[in-house]
Amino acid sequence: MDLMIRDEKTGALLGKPYLTVVIDRYSRIITGFDLSFAPPSWVSVMNALRMAVLPKERFLDSVGGGFQFPWLVYGVMSRLFCDNGPEFRSESMRATESVLNFKVIDVPTCRGDLKGKIESWFKTQTKQLTHLLPGTTRSNVQDRAEYDSEGNAILSLSAAMLIITIYIVDIYNQEKHSATDEIPAERYLRGIEIGGQPLAPPEELIAPMTGLVVRRSLQRGGVRYNRLRWNSNAFMALLNRVGPGANVMVRIDPLDLRVASVLDEETGEWIKGDLLSETEVEKYTLAQYNHIRSELDALDVYDEERGLKLAKAAQRILDVVEAHKKPNKAVSRPVARFMTEGRKPTEHIHQSRLDPDESERPLTGHILREDGPKSAPPDARGPYRERVLPTPKFEPEFPPQHPRAVTSPPVTPEAGSESTAVSQTALTGRRRPTSGALV
Repeated sequence: MDLMIRDEKTGALLGKPYLTVVIDRYSRIITGFDLSFAPPSWVSVMNALRMAVLPKERFLDSVGGGFQFPWLVYGVMSRLFCDNGPEFRSESMRATESVLNFKVIDVPTCRGDLKGKIESWFKTQTKQLTHLLPGTTRSNVQDRAEYDSEGNAILSLSAAMLIITIYIVDIYNQEKHSATDEIPAERYLRGIEIGGQPLAPPEELIAPMTGLVVRRSLQRGGVRYNRLRWNSNAFMALLNRVGPGANVMVRIDPLDLRVASVLDEETGEWIKGDLLSETEVEKYTLAQYNHIRSELDALDVYDEERGLKLAKAAQRILDVVEAHKKPNKAVSRPVARFMTEGRKPTEHIHQSRLDPDESERPLTGHILREDGPKSAPPDARGPYRERVLPTPKFEPEFPPQHPRAVTSPPVTPEAGSESTAVSQTALTGRRRPTSGALV
């Protein structure tokens, strides 16, 4: 619609809503519509379709009542002419077609003349109503000129819903149509007398069928969707049978958020749950709630200081996790014990060389002790004796002594002897073989 809408409580500018309309091809009467911020989709089509086939008394009372004429249109149509939009080819539309027993007929592409009846109504409504309301955006910039659409926008979505309903029920349906030269409401009643009044489906059947279908996890707290939560005793009984975390099919009524249904796949029945949220949410449709939530979230001012603190807290969690990561290579149990106790693994083997008591005493000289075992004196003939001396070819007169224990007996000269006294000396140098006794 060429109309700017504001939030009823906060006054925030919500933008332009979408209008989906169902028209009777024979009488030109409007049988149902949907006004919401949901883009054209099967949700808006289902909302308009549900209003078209159900009696209107309950809806008229919900928007305020007090209308001048009745809106006596209800019942399932035999054929529904649609364009080739994806919302008309969805599984929800095919299921609705099968349950309500009507035929969906796709209008060929690029054939606007086959949709002239509904296109004509949109032009008439825009000219007679939308472009006269405060906050209109007109059809283009030239028509709007210097008009401030946002500054003059004062209508809420509920007010726009009431205005559209008054226009359809009390004005358009009661004025003579230029093509048929009859009043749409009277022409519709005359056609019903000829063809018969179609039956309206039970509301408990079409409400879940035309609702939003989503897959959600069933938990102890119920089911959740877009910050909304539904729960009931029936949900808990189903949870006890299927187990927590079961993936269930949930149907949400786009026009009534107070109740959501969960499919029991074993029995094929829809189990109802109540909305657990603020009372103000119950007044909104699903499309209104989603749009208002997104717009209000966009108006929130980002707090940089708070965001920085949140980022630091998240980084601190990552640091703690990183500090407790296990090493890539596993260590043995003794090494892990020593690492945990905070000492070196070899501390019990190599004791500390630092003696605090000795370090405080003055420096003194080294003490060499003479007592204790000593090694044998080194052999003066060297370690290569066997290689230097040739092997003797004769038998010595006396057995050889140990190479490292060869000693000479002391020679004591006789008294008065003229021979020179010979002192005991150690054998040194190379030894030559002799034929006589060693003197």
